[in-house]
Amino acid sequence: MISQELLDKFRDYLIAKDCSEGTIINYTIAVKQLIDFIQKEPQDITQADLDKFKVYMKNRYEQNTLIPKIHGINNFLKFIKKKCKLKAPNYLNKNKDCLTHNEIKQLFEVTKNNLRDNAIIKTLYYTGIRRSELNNLNIEDIDFDKQKIRINNGKGNTFDTINIHQVALDAIKKYIESHPQKNEKNLERPLFLNYKNQRIGYMSIENIVKEAAAKAEINKRIYPHLFRASLITHMDENGASMMDIKAQSRHKDIKTLEIYIRHSDKHLKNVYINTVPNLDEPRKTQIVPQIIEPITQPQIIPQTQQSREDKYIELLKEKLIDKEDFIRLMGLNHQHIDGYM
Repeated sequence: MISQELLDKFRDYLIAKDCSEGTIINYTIAVKQLIDFIQKEPQDITQADLDKFKVYMKNRYEQNTLIPKIHGINNFLKFIKKKCKLKAPNYLNKNKDCLTHNEIKQLFEVTKNNLRDNAIIKTLYYTGIRRSELNNLNIEDIDFDKQKIRINNGKGNTFDTINIHQVALDAIKKYIESHPQKNEKNLERPLFLNYKNQRIGYMSIENIVKEAAAKAEINKRIYPHLFRASLITHMDENGASMMDIKAQSRHKDIKTLEIYIRHSDKHLKNVYINTVPNLDEPRKTQIVPQIIEPITQPQIIPQTQQSREDKYIELLKEKLIDKEDFIRLMGLNHQHIDGYM
């Protein structure tokens, strides 16, 4: 067993690196699993021990779940100054599709009789906050009048204030009224509580989302962070600028933010149809001036030489024939036409 003292020091090490509370919890759990498996003191860990543990973990966890555990173990090995390390697999993006408007409405509908779960799902979507940030929310962080929400201990231990939709505020208000808490000085009042009236657990948020998805019979992998990607995508589809989305999502880098945008097939098809030109449209019929020949239309062309020339000049001035036709009918060349213009 790893000592609590060493775990506390490792926790302080992660806090100093500006890791979020969720990351610290995941990394700590991974280290405990490693020590329980190899049954050695941390300083006695070998590369062979790590390789055996990785095989054990691969048989128990999905690829994407394994990645943060390996990162946690490697951070611990660096903390205790061990040179061995594990190689993490590549991230496998199983679900590139964000939630559609209808799917989000379904999640709202199936949780409407559970005020807490309904408020949690609406808060996740309408704010785009991370699971750890939702976990850390207190009642005092909600500004109902200004429609703002304060984020405490976000990624990198940041403190921000962002917008929250009235739909989410109404759901939060109903939940708070159903679970009143005493407003004692210097005491935090967690926004979302578990059945023991304590701050809701980190994994409980994941379970709430998955249970709602199962009730709604949504056939895709749904997890708390997907609401964040969905909000970002929907804001982009509705015309929000990258800077506006960046402010709401609190991403430091726009390049990272762009990775979150996962347009639906329907949206991409509409954009495609409305922006790609149709180059196969029939050409408009070009209007060609009618050329009046003396032989085919003798009734409008006078028979005398002078009258014919006068008529051709009149037709040219009225733009019923062009210069080339005039030259041909008059028997002229290009050098002599200027006298008739």
